[in-house]
Amino acid sequence: MPLRAFDQPFNCEYVQLLGVGQCVYSDNVEDIKRSIEKIEANNFLQDRVKQLAKVLRKKAEEPQDLLYWMEYMFDVGTNHLQPPQY
Repeated sequence: MPLRAFDQPFNCEYVQLLGVGQCVYSDNVEDIKRSIEKIEANNFLQDRVKQLAKVLRKKAEEPQDLLYWMEYMFDVGTNHLQPPQY
């Protein structure tokens, strides 16, 4: 739930776009409940965090030659490289 700071709505939308959270713009109990139910129903948070952990582990490796990127695609996948609208 973004507060009054300038950057918080942007960060909230970014977190939602990454699939690791859900934005709630109202302190209405029903809105919060719907957001929690959406997260639990889709189970996207747990799956997305696992995938992002793979990305971070892979980025820790330094060499970035063809073999690196081939292993990257097999280990991590590629669905995080494109925004969901594509």
